[in-house]
Amino acid sequence: MFGFTIWSSSNSPTSKIMNEAKEKFADMNVSMPAAPPYDYFENPGNCSDFLGRAGFNPETLDFEMQLVKWLVPDAGYLFEAELNAGVRNAAFLRQQSPENLKKIKKYVEEGLQQFKVKNGYELPFTACVIAAEKR
Repeated sequence: MFGFTIWSSSNSPTSKIMNEAKEKFADMNVSMPAAPPYDYFENPGNCSDFLGRAGFNPETLDFEMQLVKWLVPDAGYLFEAELNAGVRNAAFLRQQSPENLKKIKKYVEEGLQQFKVKNGYELPFTACVIAAEKR
């Protein structure tokens, strides 16, 4: 059995805020390496096809979406994590101007206010949990 998870960008309330910020304020014409569409593995059919081509039995595919909450200390934490610890988003954000980064960060911090709790921010993310057996 092989399993992996991906964060859903289209089904996560928190990801939606980051995506909106990028759409509103980022230069979308920066150079990025070739890759499948960001939300490719959010589709069970795409996962089945991909894993089948990689030698896994598509009939054994187990695909589940789980809402999880990430407790962070402040509203700037998500932006800093995306900028400094992400992969694809980090590569994208690092190519933005300082002015664009400032606008994106402000938009994200304002959008996250709805998730404020007593001891920080409880950020809801949707994870796709995917597993299949080798042929």
